[in-house]
Amino acid sequence: MIGWVLAKPADDPLMRPEIAWGTVALVAAMLLGAAVIYAADRWRRRISASPSDPYHELTSFRAMFEAGEITEAEYNELKRKLSAKTKLSPSPAAASPATAEKPRPPAPLPETPAPSPGHSSELPPPPSTA
Repeated sequence: MIGWVLAKPADDPLMRPEIAWGTVALVAAMLLGAAVIYAADRWRRRISASPSDPYHELTSFRAMFEAGEITEAEYNELKRKLSAKTKLSPSPAAASPATAEKPRPPAPLPETPAPSPGHSSELPPPPSTA
């Protein structure tokens, strides 16, 4: 028992080269993983932030114009750039919102004719299963 107390102190495990290099490799792997996750998240946000549908973009520009957030000149410039980007020519229906015709409300549905005197409009009762 006295030999145990008087024994030379054990080597510090953190000073062993295999432990030190293993720790360095683990930290490097964690940093690399964090960088990959950051890059993937940034790529995902960039893809979701820019709509690829030109009709969606034009609709959002028109909503901004109608809300008064952009002027008619800005709206027309954005529409022109979008048309050039998608290689589409602006259609007459997508003309300036100031001159565009407002959609008409739907026509009322015609009234259903009254049933003839000998016919009932009620459905017959379901057949009994007993």
